[in-house]
Amino acid sequence: MKKGIFIFPELQEEEVKPDAFGYWSVRLSDDLACKKLNELMESKITGSSAYIQSYLTRLQLLALYTAVYWAYAILILGTPEEYVENMKIGMNDSIKEYSGPNGENISNEGIALSESFFKESFKCIGEDIRNIEDTDSDVFNPDISNMAKYFIEAIEHYHFNNGAAMPEIEKTYIGHLVAEVPLKMFSVLNRQGIVFNA
Repeated sequence: MKKGIFIFPELQEEEVKPDAFGYWSVRLSDDLACKKLNELMESKITGSSAYIQSYLTRLQLLALYTAVYWAYAILILGTPEEYVENMKIGMNDSIKEYSGPNGENISNEGIALSESFFKESFKCIGEDIRNIEDTDSDVFNPDISNMAKYFIEAIEHYHFNNGAAMPEIEKTYIGHLVAEVPLKMFSVLNRQGIVFNA
């Protein structure tokens, strides 16, 4: 088997290069993000909230799921740093193909926001993983999950003016949905048998 290759059964390919992994991490995450967004839209708690209809919330969800793929590859599988740059190239190429809010090509601002959301999401997931290792506790609980806190803070930053806050019931609901994503996805990716041959 070649080195520097992912085995990614979900793509039905025996060998996936790091740049292809980066590309498909965005494509696959878009499907998952849309499903989660639909769940939020259909909820009696969040369905009528304007921010749920926002393109920025869709980008946040895309970044969350993409970051989980990357966290699994780098923090769980131990993909070496030398391959990460090619993963970034593939991810950036994929984001540039992403559609804007009206079906147009994504703007430079949208690309920059996607990158920012992704970097912060990856950082938060990494912190939560380290907290689990340090305390042997469920830090993906929304009350203490860095990922859940960041997701809610970003919504408040972009959609609530003059220091206004998201209603507590919505915070709790979204916090639970976001906090459970990494662990659930890690379990799915483990079952799928994704590996990296260094």
